[in-house]
Amino acid sequence: LAGYLALVLAFPGQLGIGDVKLAGLVRAASSFISWQVLFAGVLFGFVLAAFVTAPLVTLGRIERRTRVPFAPFMLGGAVLALVMR
Repeated sequence: LAGYLALVLAFPGQLGIGDVKLAGLVRAASSFISWQVLFAGVLFGFVLAAFVTAPLVTLGRIERRTRVPFAPFMLGGAVLALVMR
């Protein structure tokens, strides 16, 4: 939770407070299962976001400054980490 809050403060406008709140809930549930699931879920969330948004920027469908919600990637990363457990 503190890491996401630091990202919000360091890069204003990139993540919303809703993302920080969701991160707290998702990461608490992930850490309850295991630390490996927690760290894998965080990593997979950022990797999923990169794999989805990079081609969209390359193809010109969105611009570099376009705001993309991070919540679906965060949830997808957590689910992927649980499935791979």
